[in-house]
Amino acid sequence: MPARCWIADRIDASKAPLNQSLISFYAAYKTFFSKVIEEKGVSAMLEEYIFSEKYNFVEGRDVSAQPVMFSRFLGAVFHAFIHVGYGAEFGIPGMTSQGLALTCVHDGTTAVEEATTQLTSLVLNTKTSTAPSQLEQPPTTHPISILAKIMQDSKFTPKEIKKHFNRDFDGLMSEHGDTIWRYAEQWTIDPSQPGEMERKMEECFWTSAIIYSISGWNKDRRLIADFFFLHLVTPSLFFPSLLPYLTQDSQVLLLRGYFASTLGWWITRGIPRLDIQGFLSATSHLSSEIKVTNPFFDIVQSAIMHPNEHILKIQHAFAHFSSLYGARPKGYFKDMELEGAEALDGTLFFLAARLADEYLSESTRIWSHEGFPARD
Repeated sequence: MPARCWIADRIDASKAPLNQSLISFYAAYKTFFSKVIEEKGVSAMLEEYIFSEKYNFVEGRDVSAQPVMFSRFLGAVFHAFIHVGYGAEFGIPGMTSQGLALTCVHDGTTAVEEATTQLTSLVLNTKTSTAPSQLEQPPTTHPISILAKIMQDSKFTPKEIKKHFNRDFDGLMSEHGDTIWRYAEQWTIDPSQPGEMERKMEECFWTSAIIYSISGWNKDRRLIADFFFLHLVTPSLFFPSLLPYLTQDSQVLLLRGYFASTLGWWITRGIPRLDIQGFLSATSHLSSEIKVTNPFFDIVQSAIMHPNEHILKIQHAFAHFSSLYGARPKGYFKDMELEGAEALDGTLFFLAARLADEYLSESTRIWSHEGFPARD
C-alpha cells in the first residue's frame, strides 16, 4: 500500500479509503495548492510543503504513513520536480500546483522505504549545516570524481546490483540509500563562497550529460538513448529558475538530493562504464564536420518536428548547456579521479545532442528502456 501523503488531512480527499489509489486525489491536491500559491506565493509554499520537517516526518507515525514530501518530489524520475521547474521558469502557477499535486500522488517511490525514510529524516533534521560531512575527502570534490569512486565500490559490482537492475530504484535505495547519500555528501557545496551555486549547477549539467552520452555509448552499439538517463538531464535545466525561490539550506538540499537520485538511477540502470577516450575517438569527426555558426539550429529544428516530445526537451537542455559552457577547453577537468576526464571539453553537449538526433531520426526508434546489463 502506498504511503499516504499527510496533506490529504487538509483537504476533502482525506475521506477516501486508505487503500484507494492516491491518483484519485490529484484534482483536490491541485486545487489545494493553487489556493496556497495564491495566498502565500511559490517560495513559501515550497519551503513549507517540500522542505519543512512538518510535511516530511510526523512523530509517532508508522513509516508507511509518513508524508516524506521531499522524497516524493524527487521520485518517479523527477516528474513532479520538472513540472514545478517549468512553472518557475515560465511563471505559470498552474504548472507549479500540478507539480505539487503530482508529488502527493506518487506511490511506490523511496517514500515508502524505511531505510530511505530514516535517511531523509536525518537530512532534513540537520539541513542547517550546509557543509559536507567530515569524511575523508579532498578540499573540493566534483561529482564526476564521485562517479569514479562508485565504479570501484564493491557494494556496486555487477553481482551486487543485478537484483535491482533496470527499474528497481526503490529496492536499490532501500538497500543502499545510506551509502549513496554518503557519496552525495562528498560533493562539496559551500554557499558562503561567491558564485558557488552557479558552479554547482554547472557541475550538475556536466554530470547528467556525461551519464546520458558516455554511459549510454559503447563501441559496439554506439549511443543508446536511454529514457531514464534522459530524465537526469532535463530536470537540471530548471535549477537556475527554481533555486532563487528557495532558502540557502533548501538550495543545497535540493542539489544534493538531485545528485543522490541521479546516482541511484545510474546504478539501477546497470552502472554502465564511462569510456571517455573511446567515446571521444569515435565521435571526433562530428565536431570537425560542423560548417555553420550554430550547429544547434538544425538539431532543434529537427526536434521540433519529431513526434516524441522528449527529444525537444533534451535538445533544449543541451543547446542551453552548450550556450553557457560550449567554450570550456580540454583540461577543464584535469586532476579528476574519472579516467579520461581531462580530455573533455565543451563540445560534449553538441556531441550528445547530435548522437541523440541520429539515434531517434529513424521513425522506428524510440527511447530505450532496456538498461545496460552489467557484466562481471
